[in-house]
Amino acid sequence: MRRYQPQTPLEEQRSDERAEIGRQVWARLKEREDLKIVEARRAQVAVIDKFIDEGTCAELCARIDANNQRSAAYTETGIDDRRTSHSSNFDRWDPFIRGIDRRICDLLGIAEEQGETMQGQRYEPGQFFRPHPDFFQVDQPGWDQVVATGGQRTWTAMIFLNQPISGGETRFNNLGFQVKPAVGRLLMWNNMDQHGAPNPNTFHEGTDVIMGRKHVVTKWFREGKWV
Repeated sequence: MRRYQPQTPLEEQRSDERAEIGRQVWARLKEREDLKIVEARRAQVAVIDKFIDEGTCAELCARIDANNQRSAAYTETGIDDRRTSHSSNFDRWDPFIRGIDRRICDLLGIAEEQGETMQGQRYEPGQFFRPHPDFFQVDQPGWDQVVATGGQRTWTAMIFLNQPISGGETRFNNLGFQVKPAVGRLLMWNNMDQHGAPNPNTFHEGTDVIMGRKHVVTKWFREGKWV
């Protein structure tokens, strides 16, 4: 298990507001008959298969292929060798993109203005994203900017758009399981624990794509307004 030891203890990062967001979203998700709960005790992780259809997935793949750049990371240089994929920043006001965006927001019950702009990612053979959290670390450079743009990340929603021939799973290392790509599969998790503090159990990685390509779209949500 990866040990996460922030300078600021997790007990000092608790938030009643974030804890309540987690409870409300989880309760809403559990009302769906097509929800598959992957983990509920150490973290909140769930899947809905065929959330979007094959045609929508194909269109998103085409848009990612047409406009992408080396994936950025929250480092001083913006580049991290642990992340070798390419990313595509969508126009959140594009009607096609906004339709998908709204479906995700409605599913989770989180206001649109709390969601970051949906981002596409493409992984070629040999590309990966090594273990990392989606939550922000209060001791990292740029935390003040995080606070000014909606604060801590709460939930992550990621849709697999295609299925590589081999590899490309999303692995939750500390939880001991991985989720395989499947066309239209939506994977969701709460980055916070029951107390509203960052949950180290949500460290995850995009494993190496061995054969084929992997396309996904990811949407992160903040505790406050992002736009």
